[in-house]
Amino acid sequence: MSTSVTTHSQDPIQGGWRGNFRRHGPAAVLSFLILLRLVTGSTGLYQTYPWSDEDDTYRNVNTVVNPNEEGEGFLSELMRIVRFRVYNFKEDPNEFYGNYQPHILYNILAKISCLIFGPSVLAIRLPSALIGLLCILAIYSLGKQLFGRSVGLLAAAYLTFHPNHLQYSQEARGYVGVMLGILIAAHFLWRSLIEFRPKWALLSAGGFCLAFLMHPSVALVFPAFGIFLFLALVATSFPRRLPNVPFEFRNVAKTVAVLCVVACVAFAVIQFVGGGIVNRPDAMVRDPSKPHVYAGSQLWNAIAPMVCAINNTGFVLWYCLGLLSAGVLLGFPTGYAASLFALLPASFPFVYIAWSNPVDVPVRYYSACLPFVALLVAAGIARLADLSTWAAPSRRSIAHAIRLTLTAILLSVLIWKCLGPYRYENHFGNERPTLLLARLLNAPSLSKDYYCFYPNDLYRYGHLKAYRADLSRYLFLDAKGDEGVKELLEVCQAKIEGGSGVWIVLYDYADELAVGPKLQEIGFVKIQLLLYPAYIYQPAFERGEDGKRERLREMVDLIDSTERPGYHFYLDVSRLFRDLGDREYADRCLLKAKEIVDQIWRTDPRQNLFALVRYANECLRVGDIDQAAVYHSKVFLIPPYAAHKYTSLLQMAEWRELAGNPLFDMDGFVRGFLKSLKDTARYDDEFRGYWASIGAGRMLEAGQLGPARRLVEYASRYAPEGDQRILNARAVLLLAAVFSDPSLSNDLVCLHAKEDRCGPILAEVVDSGRYVEMDPSAEGATDQLLTHCRDVAGASRGLWVVFGQASHEEKAADALRELGFVRLVVSSYPVYAFQPEFRADNQRRIDRLQRIILTFENAGEPGGLFHLSAAKALSEAGDASLADKYLSRSETFLDQTWKKNPSAISHPFTEFAVECARRGDFDKAAIWFSRALLMPPRAAYKYTNILQMPEWNQIAKSSRFEVETFTSGFIELLRNPEAHDDAYRLYWATYGAEKMLAAEFVTEARMLADFAREHSSGEDKRLDQVFSRLGG
Repeated sequence: MSTSVTTHSQDPIQGGWRGNFRRHGPAAVLSFLILLRLVTGSTGLYQTYPWSDEDDTYRNVNTVVNPNEEGEGFLSELMRIVRFRVYNFKEDPNEFYGNYQPHILYNILAKISCLIFGPSVLAIRLPSALIGLLCILAIYSLGKQLFGRSVGLLAAAYLTFHPNHLQYSQEARGYVGVMLGILIAAHFLWRSLIEFRPKWALLSAGGFCLAFLMHPSVALVFPAFGIFLFLALVATSFPRRLPNVPFEFRNVAKTVAVLCVVACVAFAVIQFVGGGIVNRPDAMVRDPSKPHVYAGSQLWNAIAPMVCAINNTGFVLWYCLGLLSAGVLLGFPTGYAASLFALLPASFPFVYIAWSNPVDVPVRYYSACLPFVALLVAAGIARLADLSTWAAPSRRSIAHAIRLTLTAILLSVLIWKCLGPYRYENHFGNERPTLLLARLLNAPSLSKDYYCFYPNDLYRYGHLKAYRADLSRYLFLDAKGDEGVKELLEVCQAKIEGGSGVWIVLYDYADELAVGPKLQEIGFVKIQLLLYPAYIYQPAFERGEDGKRERLREMVDLIDSTERPGYHFYLDVSRLFRDLGDREYADRCLLKAKEIVDQIWRTDPRQNLFALVRYANECLRVGDIDQAAVYHSKVFLIPPYAAHKYTSLLQMAEWRELAGNPLFDMDGFVRGFLKSLKDTARYDDEFRGYWASIGAGRMLEAGQLGPARRLVEYASRYAPEGDQRILNARAVLLLAAVFSDPSLSNDLVCLHAKEDRCGPILAEVVDSGRYVEMDPSAEGATDQLLTHCRDVAGASRGLWVVFGQASHEEKAADALRELGFVRLVVSSYPVYAFQPEFRADNQRRIDRLQRIILTFENAGEPGGLFHLSAAKALSEAGDASLADKYLSRSETFLDQTWKKNPSAISHPFTEFAVECARRGDFDKAAIWFSRALLMPPRAAYKYTNILQMPEWNQIAKSSRFEVETFTSGFIELLRNPEAHDDAYRLYWATYGAEKMLAAEFVTEARMLADFAREHSSGEDKRLDQVFSRLGG
């Protein structure tokens, strides 16, 4: 005796107007939705050109069998369609695509449609349109069965307006049939579980078979229903029936038994009649990472991506968490069975695509999951609006309010995710270049041109055949690699000599690098046909620039009249015309490219971010900085925030002009750049520090003080201590802060450097009347500088001279000191300061110098070299105590640098050691010289500089100086064959031996003398004297 269980399909119907609405309202709403779909979806059936998969359907339906052959007719054609095994393309390449038949049932329906209405694109798409309408009715029926009429109507409305369902209802493929089959299967499966009847179980199995014959990707949701049936068996196997479980064990068991029997029968039929399920010829697997693409097994074709996903621990984790949270919020425990029934198949793409897509699975393979996502969204909307008949807590309950809030959040995520993986697929974009090429070469003016795809691809060749291209002019090139390039060039040269035009379409950047330059050498020009670079040769090109310009105009007009070829094409030909001197036509093509880019920006810029980047870069190239600034600023607003978007812009030669343009969104650039660098999955700390410091330098070159300061601050957290790029950027910012200080507002500033990043910043912060730049490479630059300094000093006015390089400083250093200038060093910038007080008595000079030093310290951390130069200046002024104070600060700063980054540049350490030696502190000098020798750059000149110091003997005899280590390191660097020759080695090894003898280090002197002997080509008096002093 079966137990009757009330479902939502058995809701009582009330009387009055509400009863009439409940009785007739759903039919009216469904009629309106179907009418709306007919109006909105009918135009796409004939207005859009078929993409490549639809061409396969057309060929499979209309050209698989030759109707003129005796004994073949409609039945034989259907049998050829049914045998959907994958043909081994190595045996017959030209027939491979005609034998790949995953859409068996849809091809049969399309064949029938073509027999009735004639072969046409509309005829092969008509079954999809009708099936799409049936899906609207089917999802209403399933939603009503599970959750009630309101949810069924909402789900039908959602599916009606869903872009993915609309697209598949306009395509000559079986994906919308998969939706219909799975809806039928789910509808009768639920009824069979509630109250078992054999016909319902068989109809459910038939729905699964229908969906599988439409496309085997429906196997992706088979495990979902398997999990549900397993849980149903467990839940109904307890002695006492669980609450809110509307099933009985025997109903579930009988349903499972029927489904298993039908599955076995279907497996046997397909295996032995339809060409096989489990056969997987190895020759058909081109890429092991994408087994679904060319695998021979149709079942494997569908389930391989899912198997890869289950192997991913993250997928399992997210799946379980999403399942539990969504189930609780959408109705557990009151709607446990119904919500779980919809949630399991819907959750596959919701979790799988969003978090753990291990292989590139097309979105259309998840078409079977879409109806269940629609049911969940509709159920969530109904729950929020209290339209569903689910049991719910009291309206006054706080728990109910919390539950509704959480449901609203989940609903938003569901809608967002389902519109993410399930947004409209632009299949046609990949095939439009092939279509465009076929149409162009069918034009009378190009009827003698030859063409090919390189490397040769049967896939594109099949599409050219479908697009009715003249394949007698197609160049088959089978070789690859160097042999392929050689064969291509030979064939092209032969066609050119025969007076024909040639079109070579390449696939990717690597092919272009290998082939492109060589094609251009023999007269080809490059244009971009949508996704692919194309190299074109025309006989008219031999008439010079005039002939090339005229022929290119004709071809552009022809392509314009054929089909919109994309922004790449217009940008390329714009550049060609500009190089040929035809600026008018170049501007016209650039304007067309702008129209396409603007359309991309208005529709979906994320899908073609490169369009904005390339157009902006072309504007930079032609000098339109305003347009470049506008479009580059748009790029920063579009995810993903990848660092390469910003680093490529920083490296451009036009960066200064672009950054200084008022239309450029500098704040957005810096914000996006820093956000991209925080991506821990892509970048490490070394990458962050490096590019932030590079960015800071480029900002300084462009005179952008605020952005440079932000990037320097960010780079300081990741770059190693003592990084020279950071130190230089800090130095520029420090000088900018000092020269804008009110206490120095009357001082003049002179930059003696060429194209230095310091210049734009100083020009920004210092008034034009107080600032002057001098080119040190100009003739008489040093004399001009000294004249300027004498004039200013004679006028008793403050002056600051900033040198960009030490070599420029050397020419003027002594003369500047004679004029009373004081040397201060800010990182790599030697700065000479003059103040009228410097010519007064020592105390006034010391006071003024101390105020200047405090100004630098208040503006920021000036670094160890600055404190060292300040100590020298104060010592020369006669204040030994203050000099010792700043020398101690310099030592503290350098000691911190040594501890944090021993690989920092050694120059500051060497300078400090020299100062210690000059002051007579040889132990400390020995310590810092030893450290400096261990730091980059590792070069022999560092050793020779120490050997030449007057204080060498005292330094070498210090207990803190390791003479043996010094000697072995010196010899090691002298051996470097790339840096030094034998004459250099002989001279400096002999000199080092002499200095070691002078310091009474005999063993080390002998080591250097023996090394010098190895590299001497004959007698050397100095070396002989060294050996005589060593005793032979």
